[in-house]
Amino acid sequence: MDKLEFTGLLDKNAVIIEFSDQSGISGYTAEEVIGKKWFDVFIDESDKLEIQHVFSSFFYGKETHWVYDNYIICKDGTKKLIQFKNKIIKNEKEEPQYIFFTARETDYIFTTPEDI
Repeated sequence: MDKLEFTGLLDKNAVIIEFSDQSGISGYTAEEVIGKKWFDVFIDESDKLEIQHVFSSFFYGKETHWVYDNYIICKDGTKKLIQFKNKIIKNEKEEPQYIFFTARETDYIFTTPEDI
């Protein structure tokens, strides 16, 4: 893992199953966020509906965004622009179970597949 990255694993309800931020980008430890909903911890109220839509669309195969940029709220209250690289993890029946992501700070927002 790049020293400026963090990783996580979310279930289909966006509950944080695994989290590692050795870089300190978010300011959170795994113990502080595991078991909580991603949107409640990291997403500003003004962005929540849009990000929830992207999450659902991606999770259920309706979205092409494998890379997506959005702001997160860090533990200290600051906002940081983060680029997420997402991967669906399926069960033995090929049904989506989890989203694994790697994330890093960025200064450019990718919003369409053409931006990638």
